[in-house]
Amino acid sequence: ARRHAGFFDPTHYRVVLFDQRGCGKSTPRGSLEGNDTPSLVADCEALRRHLGIETWDLVLGGSWGVTLALAYAARHPTKVSALVLRAVCLMR
Repeated sequence: ARRHAGFFDPTHYRVVLFDQRGCGKSTPRGSLEGNDTPSLVADCEALRRHLGIETWDLVLGGSWGVTLALAYAARHPTKVSALVLRAVCLMR
């Protein structure tokens, strides 16, 4: 996730990086319990509210993150101003 911060100028953007459920430093690591798209979208929304961000200026998704970014934007269209989607991987 840290490498994604390099896409943005930190003097211009507030960069928020997180590890989704079961990945990276998220606990429990490797757990699939509650690890579904609606729960991940809810986590993203909870993070936005927790940080006091009215609207994400930009959401970046890569690979599986493309699917998650699209799902989040579809569920919360007024909370995302723009999307950057790279290495598109749309799973069924």
